[in-house]
Amino acid sequence: DTSIAENFKEIDNSFSLDNYNFVTAELGNEKIANVYRVLGPFDYGSYDMKKEMADERGDNDDDESKEDSDDDDRKAYLQDYWDTRRSGAQFRGEVMSESKRPHGMGIKVFNKNSLYEGYFKDGTCHGAGRGITSNGECYQGMFEDDEMKGLGMFYWPDGRIYEGDFLGGKKQGK
Repeated sequence: DTSIAENFKEIDNSFSLDNYNFVTAELGNEKIANVYRVLGPFDYGSYDMKKEMADERGDNDDDESKEDSDDDDRKAYLQDYWDTRRSGAQFRGEVMSESKRPHGMGIKVFNKNSLYEGYFKDGTCHGAGRGITSNGECYQGMFEDDEMKGLGMFYWPDGRIYEGDFLGGKKQGK
């Protein structure tokens, strides 16, 4: 007999809740804040970046010691303060040790007019994420090398929604 608590994975949602509070109360862009109020905090638990990275390397077993053998530049740590990037964007999240490139979960705000929250890989939007433009358009789904790619949903401020595949940053299919 196992207790009910043993069947649930403990997830720390504090990063996503902090981002939600920042966007809805401090960012100062009401269109973006409204999208967050409708969609809620971003769900980092829905995507396993470590598994994807292992699949790309061809590691099919669950041996976590392989991660420890990576060189220090590939190891990410949480930078919990806002940092101004060379582009002028503000970033908070996981960065690689030496290069300080976003790598892992994070949020990047571009001149308070648009933002991306989700996963990064070597400085690019990669994996599950949410991008919101200054006029309230929103894409939530998969990214690869800064482009919408794979399954996702695109929301327009007038209420239209496209759900399906994306390729090369554009809708693919019906």
